[in-house]
Order: sequence, then structure tokens, then C-alpha cells
Amino acid sequence: MSERIVINLDQTDTKAYESENLIQADAQKSFDRLIQKFLKAIEENKNELKNNRECKIDRVHNTILINGKRGMGKTSFILSIQKNKYILKDIEPLCIIDPTLIETKENVLLNIITLIKEKVEDFIKCEKCDDKSTKYKDWKESLKKLAGGLSMLDGVGSNHLSDGMWDSPELILEKGLSNAKQGVDLEKNFHNFIDESLKIIEKEAFFLILDDIDTSLDKGTAILETLRKYLTSRKLIIAILGDIDLYSTLVRQLQWEKMDPKNILLKYEFNENKNAYVNQIEHLEEQYLTKVLKPENRIDLKNLLTLKNKLAINTDDNYFEDVMQEMIKKVYFTKDSGYAKYFENTFLTQSTRSIIQFLQVWNLNKKLDLGLIERFRHTFYTTLKKKLEEYSLVEVPEKEKFLNLLAVYILNENSSKENHLKLMPNFAKDDDNITMLYLNMMANYLLKPQDYLSYFIKVGYVYKGYEDIETKEKKVEFIDNIIILDAGYSLSMFSEKILSSLKIETTTMRNGYRYFGNMFIKGKDLDDLSNQASIELLTQIAIQKQKSYNFISFFSLLAHLADVKNHQNDLIGWSQNITKIQEIPLYVLSKIWIRFANTIYIIEDRPENSNKDYAEIFLLYIAGFLNAIYVEIELYFSNKEIKIDNISTSTKPYIEKLKKYNKHKDEDGEMIYTLFDYLHECPLLNFEAPYFEALKKIPMPIEKEKFEEQSKNKQREALLLALEKIEKNAGPEPKQAIKDKKFDNAKLITSIVNQLRNQQAYLVGTNTGREILKEHLKDIFR
Repeated sequence: MSERIVINLDQTDTKAYESENLIQADAQKSFDRLIQKFLKAIEENKNELKNNRECKIDRVHNTILINGKRGMGKTSFILSIQKNKYILKDIEPLCIIDPTLIETKENVLLNIITLIKEKVEDFIKCEKCDDKSTKYKDWKESLKKLAGGLSMLDGVGSNHLSDGMWDSPELILEKGLSNAKQGVDLEKNFHNFIDESLKIIEKEAFFLILDDIDTSLDKGTAILETLRKYLTSRKLIIAILGDIDLYSTLVRQLQWEKMDPKNILLKYEFNENKNAYVNQIEHLEEQYLTKVLKPENRIDLKNLLTLKNKLAINTDDNYFEDVMQEMIKKVYFTKDSGYAKYFENTFLTQSTRSIIQFLQVWNLNKKLDLGLIERFRHTFYTTLKKKLEEYSLVEVPEKEKFLNLLAVYILNENSSKENHLKLMPNFAKDDDNITMLYLNMMANYLLKPQDYLSYFIKVGYVYKGYEDIETKEKKVEFIDNIIILDAGYSLSMFSEKILSSLKIETTTMRNGYRYFGNMFIKGKDLDDLSNQASIELLTQIAIQKQKSYNFISFFSLLAHLADVKNHQNDLIGWSQNITKIQEIPLYVLSKIWIRFANTIYIIEDRPENSNKDYAEIFLLYIAGFLNAIYVEIELYFSNKEIKIDNISTSTKPYIEKLKKYNKHKDEDGEMIYTLFDYLHECPLLNFEAPYFEALKKIPMPIEKEKFEEQSKNKQREALLLALEKIEKNAGPEPKQAIKDKKFDNAKLITSIVNQLRNQQAYLVGTNTGREILKEHLKDIFR
């Protein structure tokens, strides 16, 4: 493998680097090629100048744009170039000019002339040149001519035409014409001054650096204009540092000011001719940039994503790419290379300075801790403050409040985007991706295995509830009253609050009795269940005054399992295993939730499930939940292919997966105890749990759809279901049992049941009654 460039994490200040330690090695080669091109052109142009007897000025923009965002290392790069004697051989470097350090009324051209003048004077002193020599006299004369025209520049000298010493109109005109002539000749005199200065110091060209021009709108436009008008000597090579996007903004502003300095067009014509003016501005902007900052003279600094395989950290053996992959794996728990790429790409497209500052802290302990999170926060403070301050998430919150605050952020930012739920950095905007890096890092630091079930309630279930609220006012009320709950609330109370905040009517429930993991149950049936060991499944909620609905809620069960501290009896031993669970990233938890939520929709929408009893539907919920966890855990810990089908009408897909399930091992061959292992062992999620028998005895509510409006197949199913319930419950009168089912066509059903009674078949626990009913149905629907 070729030698790598070593990044020293102990050095983050802006400084010049030797060529072997310069990260932007390719950019250095490009810079060298441009310098050689400029020097060759200077040499070729010498003969042309000797034969040029016309008054034309040789106008050239030898300006090299070092293009890069803030923190990309532009200044360090150019300082390294300036330090390289080989590249700048025969070229005299001048000091860097930073417009942000120039006084308001100073003109940059005067600063450049001063730098050149000082170079010449220092050379004369050191070399002890004869100040009476012809070269020195010519230089002094060139400076004198140049000085005469400088008074015409903004911020230089006084306005001689209004000077009090000029009291004669003739003198005023004569001096005015002289100054005007000097102003016209300013560019020519500046070229001549550069030529005479180079003759004295015996160099081919000057090298000038303009830094941070793009960060100052007022000074930036003035300097660009100076560059366009006067800095046109072939022997003045300029390196201008900045971001081409910001320069584009500066030039755009400049063109608008030139086109409409008094805002007349803006006031009277802009609205009617907006597109025409914008097109003109865009054309002028493009031509200006092409002239002053020629495309062939632009050098783009590469980000660390592009350079990663050429770099090492502190030593040649500690490869940069390996360091980044280790950091992302330990901070974001990424095993899937596809997901790891999102994190890596977002990190490595940030400024070089920011990445190195973050890696400084990582290199100390190589683990996810509070210090690492704090360094990230300070490095990207402006972005995080803008995106997270209103959610109280700029600083690491208390663990008990984190999921509540995270839920508010997700709901308010973009509740329809799964990326926000996953906190994955794969957005179009860089600010969003930085925010995802920070929140994901914070989540992995704060959330422990005992918090995973809480996530499904406090973020996932809340997310679903928020989606179902129609008005903006109700959404705000939901967030205010439900999400920001006291940390002392148990998850069971939290789950109940979420359900109670939703206005659930029987018309909103699927199949008349189901609503996203919650099944309506009558009060008298609730009383029957309350005497059994199944009360933890039930959530009673009031959604209207003087009226209450009762629900058997999967989320009540899930919340009960999440309240580890409240567990008793047979759950104590099971819940103690929670600390053994291998940590997983938040994006895996969110994928589990998304898969499970979709499974609930499937279960409640499939017509095959419309006549299933409470036990059967609840069993599908549990199987769907465990199946979602199984699939995502397998995908996270294993590279092998698995079936990713979800539960719909049967638990079979999940049971088939269990037959092939083997516990995972880590890199050392040690067994891994996963979230799936933990929940698979849960007594209340066992398919043989005793409460299923209790649920089987409860008659299901029936849909409100009228019997005569149903299809013939659905009528047959309804009548068969009625007969099954009559056969199972021998006590009540058949007619009353059917009325309880709320069939509208009760007379028809009663007639059939009476015929069955006459044959004394309705109480027989065999298929006789069903077969007789089938025969009658044939006659009815012939």
C-alpha cells in the first residue's frame, strides 16, 4: 500500500505543513501546474511587450481560486504552498490580506502597493543597493506616477477638486484634468510599478493571498471590483481563498446594485418583469465569475470522504478509514455497512477542522461517553442550537425526560418522515444530518436495554396517536397534555393517557371493535375478566362525559412489561434478565416499531380476521410484535438471509421462523442475549399464557353493518358464527343469544333456530346443527 499522509490530532491550529504531511496533495499538484503555466506565459510575453508600440495594456487575471467550505483547511493549504520554495521559485510571496482585518475606509489596492513597496525597500536595505542606480530611480518614478492616481480611489487621500487652496478656476480645471488622467492611467501605472519592483528584487512575479473575502459582503464586493479593474498584471499571481457559492452571492449582489442602484426597477417594474431581470442577473453573474475567477484556475479542496484511504492518524499504521469505521461502530452500534455509510458520509463531508477536533476526544478513550457528546455539541453548536433549542435537546437531558423530548421533536419536525423516527442522517440538508448524528449519539448513550420497551410506548405509540389526530389545534393539545408527562409516570399510566387522549368512536374502529392494538370490550365482560389474572391487559378510558369505553390493549400489556420495577410473582425472575440484553442502536428499535405498526394495520384490515375472537386477535398482536423483533434483530446481528414476511391472518410465519432460530454469538464466540431472547421468554407473551383461555370465553362485538346489506358470503359467515356461539353456550335461549349479536334480520335467524330447536339439534355439540343450518342456507340463497 502506498505511503499515507499522517494527520496529527495533537495539532489543530492553522499552520503550514510540509509536503509529506499536506492532506490536499492533489490540490498542491494542481497549484504547481498553474504556477508553471503562469511563469511560462510571462516568459513568452516578454518579446511581445518589446514589440508592442500601441497603448494597449496586457490585462490578465492570474487568479487561482482555492475553493472550499469553512474549515476545509484552505488557509493551512495556502500557507504550506507559500512555504514551498520549489513551487514559488522565482516568485516573491507577499503577506496574506484578510479583508476582515482591514479598516473600513482602507482600499485594498493601497494595501497591496504598500506590501510591494515594503518588499522592495527591505531588499534594498539588505542588499545595500545604490539608491542612485537607474533601476532605483525608475522604481521611484513608477511609484510617484502611481501615487498621483490613487487619490481617485475611494478612501484614499482627499478630493483635490474641493481643496481650499485652489481658488482659481483655471487651476481647478488644470489639476482636475491631471488627476483624471492619472486615474485613467492608474491600471497602467500599477502594472509598471510591479514591473519595476520585480526588476529590483530580481523575481519573475509577486504572489498575493486574499483570504476570507467571501465572508464580508461590503468589503468582499469592493475587493472583487478592485480585482476586476486593477489587479490585472500578468506578473501578479493571486490566490483567492473561499467558497464559490459565497462568491456567487457577492457577485449577484454587486450586479443588482449596478443594475438598479436607486431601486427604481424594484419599485416600478420588478413584479411584472421579474423573470427577465433575474435571467439577466444570472447571466451577468456567470460572466463576471468566468472572467475574474476563471474555471480553469479553480482548485477544489477535497473533503475527507474522498481522501480517507490516503490518510493515517498519528502513525502510518493507524489508518484514518479504520479509525472512522471503529468510531462509527462503537458510537452508533452499526453492523450493517449500508447504514454505516450514512453516518460515515455525513461525518466526512464536514469541515476537516471539525472532524479532527471531534477525533481528538475520540482518540483519548475510544468509547461513547459524555465528553465525546459534549465535543460534538461544541463543534456543531450553531447548527444544533438552531435545530434543537426549542425542544430542550441542545444539551444532554436527564435520561427520564429524553424519550419525551425526542417524541416532541419527531412529531413537530416531520411526523410523516420515517427518517426522523430512525434518526438516520440521510436527509438532503446537511443541518438535518448533523442533527441526526447528535440525537442518535445521545440516544445510544442514554438508552439502555431497560428503556427499549419504553421507546415503543413513548415514541412509537405516541407517533401513531399523533398521526390519527386531524386538526392542528388537537395536535398541539395532544403534545402539551400527553407527551410532556412527569418522569414519575409509570409506562402503564402513560399508555392509558395516550389512549384516553384519542377520541375513539365505534365508527373509527376496524371491524367495529378493533383500533390499533386495542379491542373494545363490554363492561359486563370486563367484570368477568377482572376476577382472573388478566387485569394487566385492560385499560379503561373515558372519552366522553358520562360515558366510558373499555379496551383490551396490547399496549397496556407492553407498558406493564416495561415497568420492570413493578413486576411481581413470576415476572420478577424474567425481568432480571433485562440487564443481559445486548445493546442495539435506536434505528433498529425504530425499524421494529415501523414493522410492528404496519403489522397491526394488516391484521385489522384483513377480512379473514373479522370473525376471530379476542384470544385469536390478541395472539396475532403478540406474534406480530415478536415477529417484528425477530426479523430486525436477525437483520442486525446476522448477515444470513431470512424471511421478512409479517403476520397477517396466522401465527404460522413466526412459528416457522422459530424452528430455525439459533442464538447469536459475538466475535469471540460468546453467546449474545438479545431483545428477542428476552421477550421470547416472557410468560405473558407465551402462546400458552392462561389469559388466552379467559379471552376465548368472551363473545365478540359485531359490526354495525346491516345484515341485508352484507354480501351473501358474509351473511352465511354471520349465521354460522351465531350457530357456533349457540352451540358453545347452552344456557341462554337461542333467540336471545342471536339478539345479543345485533343481527338486523332477527326474524329470519329466529325462524332457522326454531327449526333447529324442533329437531333438538341446536344444543348438540356435534356438527349436526351446522349441517342442518347449511341446508337451510342453500334454500334461502338459492
